[in-house]
Amino acid sequence: MGLSENIKGIHHVSVSAYDGETASRWYQENLGFELVQKKITAMNGKTEFFLLRKGNLLVELVQPHGRLREETRLRKTGVLDHYAIDTADLDVQAERALRKGMTLHGSTPDGITSYPHLGRNGVKGINFTGPEGEVIEFCHDESTDYSGKTGLLGFAHLALKALSLERTEEFYVRMGFRKTGEGYLLAPDGKIRVAFLEHQGYVLEIIETDKGGSLEEKERGGRIDHFALEVSDVREALYQAQKAKLPLLNHVIQELPLMEQGVKYFFVQGPDGERIEFVEIVSNV
Repeated sequence: MGLSENIKGIHHVSVSAYDGETASRWYQENLGFELVQKKITAMNGKTEFFLLRKGNLLVELVQPHGRLREETRLRKTGVLDHYAIDTADLDVQAERALRKGMTLHGSTPDGITSYPHLGRNGVKGINFTGPEGEVIEFCHDESTDYSGKTGLLGFAHLALKALSLERTEEFYVRMGFRKTGEGYLLAPDGKIRVAFLEHQGYVLEIIETDKGGSLEEKERGGRIDHFALEVSDVREALYQAQKAKLPLLNHVIQELPLMEQGVKYFFVQGPDGERIEFVEIVSNV
């Protein structure tokens, strides 16, 4: 079994949190997420995890303690730019979010924004700032049939800033992703190339930053710490990652007492410094 066949799809998006309790309430009260687990572990002395679910989207809030907690305040930049929630009735949900007092992100200062050069028929979106500074997009794909659906539906995509579109595409293709579309964003100093890659329902939006775009677009983000791909067999995935010469951040399998029976995982580093977790959910079967 190769690495591509081992990957089952998205597992979670992880956000560094200074105040996990407050951030957890924000997700529940504003976006309708369900808190599925709160756990304190001995990782790095003491770390609190808050797992929240909305449809097929699992957000992991990670609050370290001591010096590491203070360092979360200093995070300003990162290549994991934002994550997007698939939204059926975008106008309604955007208005509802604004009434709740959610803060518009500076990337969409006028509210709902059209991106006619993305996807088959264009995309509309609006970006909000989350409780820890993360960027959350409500995304409506004009090529999707939302008949009979309302509200925030679940995972749409994770956006990754890349210095080279081709280099990043090649890296993820090695992991089994395939290119499903491309387009561009208009910026004051030119066009920003964008590509979409998909594997097992997990969509990455790759945004090239070295050919155009404002300084704000290049530097925003950073609160999204990593994203996780669920695998069937983590030891086999580690072997396949070694065989494929992926840059390993862990050379042995790590374990945490999360979910019902625990998780086993390891990290690799992507071409632009992003951290990618491969995680197996331990079963008692």
